[in-house]
Amino acid sequence: MFVIFRMESKTTEQHPLNDQWSWWEHRKANSEEDYSNNTVRCADFETVEQFWQCMNHIPAPSEFFYNGRNNRKFKNKEGSKRHVISFSVFRRGIHPSWEDDANRCGGDFTFKKFRDIQKLDEIWEESLLHMISGHYPNIVGTRIVDTSVKGKNLYKLEIWFSPKNAEESLKPLMDTINDDYRLKGYYTKYHSS
Repeated sequence: MFVIFRMESKTTEQHPLNDQWSWWEHRKANSEEDYSNNTVRCADFETVEQFWQCMNHIPAPSEFFYNGRNNRKFKNKEGSKRHVISFSVFRRGIHPSWEDDANRCGGDFTFKKFRDIQKLDEIWEESLLHMISGHYPNIVGTRIVDTSVKGKNLYKLEIWFSPKNAEESLKPLMDTINDDYRLKGYYTKYHSS
């Protein structure tokens, strides 16, 4: 797996997080079979300082998601372009897919059908801060996805948890996110039966 860049703190004092995390980029795939091949780990972080380096160096969703006019693409070093449709941050060692052993016995809360691209950046940042805070050990990852189609900008946020029985303990946080950003609700889906 190719890591696009490594996070190294420029300060000597480090503030370790409770867990280690990986930032993933999901590129537009031609088929379901391409999902794993188009999911690329971009960075790893384990301190507060490294997290903020990621936030400052990896574009915010509003900088690359469909904005009502066009899909923006990243330029690779060799000049070709790639179409990124989502970002994920998951505990290090957990692949952001339902098939990963850590995710198979869990589920996710999905907030969808919100259109405000500026609100998107705030929701993404807040969900990441809640996740890495250490207060929610059953959250294994968060993903922000551009689901826009033909002139309609639509986005969704997924907060993944494991095991399934952690759902009830996380609902107050989901209600807070929903209410704070005046979203239209969320639903839960399980990754296996």
